[in-house]
Amino acid sequence: MRFSSFTTSQDRAKAVDILVKDLKVFSSFNEELYEEITQLLTLESSQKNEQLSKYGDRKSARNIMLIELKKLIEANLLFHHTLTFPA
Repeated sequence: MRFSSFTTSQDRAKAVDILVKDLKVFSSFNEELYEEITQLLTLESSQKNEQLSKYGDRKSARNIMLIELKKLIEANLLFHHTLTFPA
């Protein structure tokens, strides 16, 4: 996932750019999740986030985030019949 790789590498400008361009569309479907993602930009480390620190490792946290993003994509009517997720 591009966004999380930039937040962990401390390249905040790239992360903000990705957030604005690629993830903003999801804010209308789940404003709370979008706000949580934006809060990651203010952290020095994702392990300092109370919710993310519970996952233990980055791989688990990324998997959970990808599952949630997939749900948002599937709920977006703009993507119906245009995307096929890998099995």
